[in-house]
Amino acid sequence: MLNPYTFSNTLSTQSLGFNGPNNLERALRNTHTQLVLLDLLQFGWPSGLFFGLALVPFVLRRPDLRDLFVLGVALASIGAWFFYDNPFIMYGPRFWYEVAPLLVLLTARGLVIAGQRIGGVADTWAHAAPAVRPFARLALPGAAGLVVVGLLGASLWWWWAPPDNPRPVENGVPTNVRSLQGFNMVDPRLVEAVQQADLHEAVVLVADCGGWWCYGSVFWLNDPLLEGDVVYAHDGPGLRPALLAAYPDRTFYLADWKDRSLRPLTSAELTASS
Repeated sequence: MLNPYTFSNTLSTQSLGFNGPNNLERALRNTHTQLVLLDLLQFGWPSGLFFGLALVPFVLRRPDLRDLFVLGVALASIGAWFFYDNPFIMYGPRFWYEVAPLLVLLTARGLVIAGQRIGGVADTWAHAAPAVRPFARLALPGAAGLVVVGLLGASLWWWWAPPDNPRPVENGVPTNVRSLQGFNMVDPRLVEAVQQADLHEAVVLVADCGGWWCYGSVFWLNDPLLEGDVVYAHDGPGLRPALLAAYPDRTFYLADWKDRSLRPLTSAELTASS
């Protein structure tokens, strides 16, 4: 039950709660920041539409237990982050991304319920004026299809739009796929070096370059059980003998992010303690 930050020696007694720089006013501002950014970044829709549709199941009808459960789980996570002292929005509303799938479910429910409500109104009109009944039967499905296609088009345009697309987002928040190229010092140099070397049954030690991005640029390629064809690991004092003991039948390589190099390590280099 330890806070994960204890393993990186970055946990502060002032990180959680209102016993340090955090207070109620700051917590409300952080929550508002996350709310606005998630609304902007989730689908690229006009502001307010994403959360507006997510609220439809609770406004246009009496919510059932499924709606309340999904909303409750989302609010529980949001409530936990309410006590954290900083929003850390360099990657967007990173703390709220974990509830985004739940909000997507509510948004889909909102679209369905709104369509049903509009369909009910149209049926009422059709019974009152039989002459418009054929028009209603054709127009409603067509309008629903146009809405879905329009929303999908807006999402694709926002994500693939030219880089000069004037979209109001905070600095440090990727605005579209082009913004991710080279974002925060990460690039594919080590990935490409390993691919070009066509490594198999290998362990690639990544030399420290003074920043997290050296190892971070390849860490995500690791198999969850660290049993993949290529395993990526930190290189540092005293680590090589332990890694050699864990992977005695593999070939070891040293990758240097700064000079984009990749070379095999000798037995003497692996058994050295420092």
